[in-house]
Amino acid sequence: MRKAGYIGIVFFLIGISFYSCNTEEGVAPMDQATFVKILLGRGEDTPVKIDQMADGSLLVLSNSSVADIEGTQTQVRLTKLSMQGEIIWDRFFPEEGSRTWLAGDMVLSATDEIIIAADSLKATDERNLLFMKVSASGELNATNGISVNEGESVEAKGLVLGENGEVHFTASLEGAENNTMRGTFSISDLSLTGEPFRSANGTASPNNSLARLVNGTLCYSTNNAPNPRLVYGISVEGESAPNPIVRVAGASSSTAVEVISNADGSSVYVIGNATFGGDSEPFVNQYQEGELTFSSIYRNENIDRIRGTFISQENDIWMVGSRQFGVNENAPVEFYLRKVNSNGGSYFERSFGGDDEDIAYDVFATENDIYVVGTTDFADVATLVLLKLDSNGEFTN
Repeated sequence: MRKAGYIGIVFFLIGISFYSCNTEEGVAPMDQATFVKILLGRGEDTPVKIDQMADGSLLVLSNSSVADIEGTQTQVRLTKLSMQGEIIWDRFFPEEGSRTWLAGDMVLSATDEIIIAADSLKATDERNLLFMKVSASGELNATNGISVNEGESVEAKGLVLGENGEVHFTASLEGAENNTMRGTFSISDLSLTGEPFRSANGTASPNNSLARLVNGTLCYSTNNAPNPRLVYGISVEGESAPNPIVRVAGASSSTAVEVISNADGSSVYVIGNATFGGDSEPFVNQYQEGELTFSSIYRNENIDRIRGTFISQENDIWMVGSRQFGVNENAPVEFYLRKVNSNGGSYFERSFGGDDEDIAYDVFATENDIYVVGTTDFADVATLVLLKLDSNGEFTN
């Protein structure tokens, strides 16, 4: 049911207490009160991505779901914010009707056109692939899509810009088997460049990211059980590429969350969560030319799960997600943040939150500030939260 008070978009400041944990030598953990921004929507929100536009403003992509007696409708929500967290505009797509759209990823063109890969839900609950182009002022200028065969369902996963005004995409294709769909479309009119590639039956679906190397080839991972595989350096035309298993020493299984390339495109990092007994711990694996160059695991007594990442021009990596204190289903869950260097060495980690379930989904870093988008329970509804921190992971105004 829609909650009272969720009519329109309201901007709130609420105080929360958090516990900050720092692995830097000589810096003690601390407790302090601070403020976070609550971005009320139309119902339950699930963040997908945060990015920065050319004018310095922030762009948050999320999925917003509202339940009523007729069922649940999900819209793609796109929110533009100032660096101070003030809403400039807030859009929901589709704007009318009962259709359901779910966003998977977003990229910004050189001219600040917003390109989104999403799914459009069919009456049979199967999904078609949908591409959207939104202007810097929040207007939906174009859509295009891929309709799959009867009995199939496709889910948008990763996007990455090409070199010549095109966008590459990956999607999971479900039918008799879990497969990968991969292809390219034009930014100008969202038209497909050739027929999308479909992997052979029986291969696992890709995760929610796609990276491009300096030579223009692509990288992504597929979450095979018990360990994912990295598809490294595959050409746009689909020529063969190294396909190493992503292993984490001592882990019974692992799941890749994102694949990101470094600043010069010479290597990629696979970032995800590894299972040790009943615990989930973050890991970072680096690959060059398809070969593993290092693997770092960040273990402690808590259950940490990564959901989003960002890599800076200096190749520092920010990871965000959740920290659960204990295996009990009612155990506290807080926002989780970790910063590591290009060799996997940890600068520090942080966890902070209130009494509700607090989960970070994505992160964006400027030279001085860190912006984290997540959700917190507000009136029993998962509600968007924007956190602003300094380069040391401490809250700032």
